[in-house]
Amino acid sequence: MSTVAAAPTSPSAVHEKFSKGPGFVGTLIFIGVLVVGIAYIGWSLSRDLVNLHVTSVLPYFLLGLALFVALDLNS
Repeated sequence: MSTVAAAPTSPSAVHEKFSKGPGFVGTLIFIGVLVVGIAYIGWSLSRDLVNLHVTSVLPYFLLGLALFVALDLNS
């Protein structure tokens, strides 16, 4: 006959690590990566749009709206 193992009474080391926050260094690394990513997006968009001679803000608004919708539908 097979027996069912009892659930461990103490939390595992992985559970203890996940229950803690990322810490100060982890938060700084995350914010740094986020800032670099946003800067790269801005730089890439500005290089793509530099040759576009438009007297209106409408194309920029539509591009931002399209990016927002794409990101919203992705999550």
